[in-house]
Amino acid sequence: METAKPVAFYDHPFFGRWPAITRNRYGTGTLTYEGTALSDKLQDIVVLDTLRASGLASSDQQLPPTVRLTNDVFGSKDAPIIFGWIVAGHQLGAAFAALLAGVLRNSLGTYTVATMISGALCLVAAVMVLRINRRAYALAAA
Repeated sequence: METAKPVAFYDHPFFGRWPAITRNRYGTGTLTYEGTALSDKLQDIVVLDTLRASGLASSDQQLPPTVRLTNDVFGSKDAPIIFGWIVAGHQLGAAFAALLAGVLRNSLGTYTVATMISGALCLVAAVMVLRINRRAYALAAA
């Protein structure tokens, strides 16, 4: 621990003399090492502190809109699981789209049909997105 700087210590009579979390310069960056399991709240604090120390977080930084929307709709308890399924669905869709484009390219000799299908699906998705809150506003007005 010659160059590492302690960030937090254990609250324990025996382990309290050793740091639970340290930060050390590594190359041009910084490494934060957690030698313990943290509560969710403390983990959030450590991650935000690490991002701030690295210059990657500022007071005006916000969550991406998809994460914020998922959190607003499903609540903070269920949002991480729901968002995981959203990402998994996106990855499966991307995999099948790439496979379909390759199959169409092999059979037709061109990507034109695959591009047209992709564009049509994007238009369908755009129409679906525009309708997201329409029902909620209609129900609230009724």
